[in-house]
Amino acid sequence: MELEIHVRRARNLTFAASSIDPAALELRIQCSVNGDLRSSGSGKRSSSKGFDGYVWRGDAGVLRWHLSLADFRRLKSMRPTVKIYVFGIGAQVHTLGWFFLDLRTPDTALRWVKILNSKHHGEVYVKSQIAKASAVPAPATPQALPATTTTTTTAEHMAPESPECLVVGPIETATDLFLLTITLVNAREMTAMITKLLQKSSPTEIAAIKSAGFWLAYSLFDVLVQSDAFTSLESADFGLIRGVFRLQSSLTYLREHTLATPLPLFLCTIDRILGRVEVPLRALAELDLPAHAEGSYPFEPSHATKGTPLGVVDVALDLVLEARPSVETAPEAKASVTVEPTPSVFYGSIDYVELPHRQHLDADDGIMELTTSSSDESLRAPMVVAEHRDAVLMWTDGLSWLSPTARDDVTVTVGEMQFHATLLHDVRSAALYEDDGRAVGTIFYSYTSETPPPATLRRPGSPQVLVLQVRSIKAGSHFDASSAPVHVAFEAPLVETKGGPRLSTSRVSLRAKEDVDVEAAKTVFCHVQASQLQRPWQLHLETAARDSIAVATLSLAYLGMLKQSQRCDLCGEALAENTDHRHDDEPPSGTTFTHCEVYIPAVARPGSDTVVAVLHVVATLQDKYPIAPVYPPLPANPRPSPSAPRQDTQTHHDDNVQVSPTTAIGSAALVPALLAPAPTTTVACTCVATLATEKRHLAEKQRELQATHHRRMETLEAEWASREKDRVQTVRAAQHEYMALETELRKTLAELEQRERRLAHAEESARLQSELQKQETEANERRVKRETSATLQSMEAQLERVQ
Repeated sequence: MELEIHVRRARNLTFAASSIDPAALELRIQCSVNGDLRSSGSGKRSSSKGFDGYVWRGDAGVLRWHLSLADFRRLKSMRPTVKIYVFGIGAQVHTLGWFFLDLRTPDTALRWVKILNSKHHGEVYVKSQIAKASAVPAPATPQALPATTTTTTTAEHMAPESPECLVVGPIETATDLFLLTITLVNAREMTAMITKLLQKSSPTEIAAIKSAGFWLAYSLFDVLVQSDAFTSLESADFGLIRGVFRLQSSLTYLREHTLATPLPLFLCTIDRILGRVEVPLRALAELDLPAHAEGSYPFEPSHATKGTPLGVVDVALDLVLEARPSVETAPEAKASVTVEPTPSVFYGSIDYVELPHRQHLDADDGIMELTTSSSDESLRAPMVVAEHRDAVLMWTDGLSWLSPTARDDVTVTVGEMQFHATLLHDVRSAALYEDDGRAVGTIFYSYTSETPPPATLRRPGSPQVLVLQVRSIKAGSHFDASSAPVHVAFEAPLVETKGGPRLSTSRVSLRAKEDVDVEAAKTVFCHVQASQLQRPWQLHLETAARDSIAVATLSLAYLGMLKQSQRCDLCGEALAENTDHRHDDEPPSGTTFTHCEVYIPAVARPGSDTVVAVLHVVATLQDKYPIAPVYPPLPANPRPSPSAPRQDTQTHHDDNVQVSPTTAIGSAALVPALLAPAPTTTVACTCVATLATEKRHLAEKQRELQATHHRRMETLEAEWASREKDRVQTVRAAQHEYMALETELRKTLAELEQRERRLAHAEESARLQSELQKQETEANERRVKRETSATLQSMEAQLERVQ
């Protein structure tokens, strides 16, 4: 086994009240494990932007030990806490304090740990990990050779041939082997309790707790057992956690001592314990072997949860007599615990990456590359980049890898930027770091035992940019004006296997029959193909507690059907076809785009006719980045001829016809050019008449275009509504069928487990009954032999007297 302790940084060390010069000081850490002392390299002072402290570069902050499995188990059971000293080296050596790490949970992510017993305060950024070592390296010094050899030899001779067990009670009476099984089944109904306990916490603490999740933990015979992390407080989503303890003791001692004390079970989260449950083990002491007890045990009330409903934990207990070994070959006092279930193979998958808003990412190829510590090959997949409010979000549809260990060190490459993170199976997010150790964002991920689909290396078509903006919300006539502020939330269905991160607008307070503008509601999606817009978008109108009030269905498929328009990148003017549009000393640059502006009804539920609100949504699909402001394109005006009179040009500019935003779809390419001005000899008498005639023609064309557009939109919306209704019905039927199958499967599994338990109990009872009958038969045989022998002796004595 290879135990590693990584120290990256130290901060908040104060030397104002001492003579120590922090600029000339170097930090080192020192620790002894199993009698083997290790010291780190020097941590140099760093005053980079955003961080003032000490940094260990490369492997300077790594302490590494090679231990045998027997030594590691002995340390966990006898000395589970490791004390790590922090020294400052300058003109003198200064002891700055120490901190502790627990070997019972050796695989931990990077976290800040306070330095204890220090007048200089301070924190250390540290993590630890345990892994299998391929070979124990040669000792560094001759003095270490005898100790290492002796330790290894002793560990090999100490390895027992028989299964391990824990001796409980006096060794003279410990004649039986027992299996004590504690199964954590579920934890439920904890929402009200946790809400009350966390009501005084800061938003930062609540965000950290939501990210880390919750877990159940208990310690028995110096062995720590904990469940997987879960986030659902109504019903925890962890699997059965079964702790099996093999004990060598006597039934009398177990009933009078071990089982007489309740087992404390704790509900934990990051840096705190939220609740405690007392599991009464005496329920097993009152039953005959094999004993089985199940129960739902509530959390203990406290002053902070007074008057609040408390959650419960479902626990199953089993105690079985395994065998009766001989006292001479009893193994040493060791504990063996097994936590089930743990799949043998895990697949990791990146959900999305979140970075703070910065300059547009340099990722023209739209590819995210991932390198993991479990594989030498890099993974590549096309990604979608979303710039939403104050964050940049990136996600893919096929970036998965095989994870044989409980942690992965990954490197994410996007364009010319690289980020590093450490992923753990029981956590769903981790911080991203740059090469200098500075945290720059967050990566969200998941692990599953199911084989993921193959990754898509390339998407057909050329990448485009989608701009989606919720301009305003108009509440219906029946909307309650006194209700809480609402926002629009959605998941972009741009990839096949997942919905992407959840995006939301700023909150607004609605008023009945009034349009309320939504601020900062523009989202920019890069590396998008028109083929990815075929799936409908679900826009949810939600409260601050994420309770859905209404849902609106948006389809962007027709963005690829509209006629494309062009806009100048320098002045923003809409360009007509075959127009020579230039700027002095600047090369021509234009953006090709399609644009739509729709009003979508938000209904209380899919298929309902009750309209709660109407969402005003503007969408633009264009071919390049950066993004110009999203407005309906203006009509294209031909540039005036040099020979045209100045007064005619000014008159045309003043009488320009304004185009309605709802009828501006593709109008830049459809509005005909105005006729050339009349000859200069008749300008005074024909200018007004010509302008009036052209205005009438333009108005007629606009009316025809508007009517055609309305007819087309009505037909498309009717077709889309019909297809959406069919899809919803199909999905609903499939969901009902799946739920019925799942219920039947759960019922069958529960019945099977009950039958297996009853069968095991029946087999054990039959075995015990058989042993009792065998003992009774042997006793009868011995009694008959004794009686027969006595009768024969009596008859022989009588014969001797007669003779």
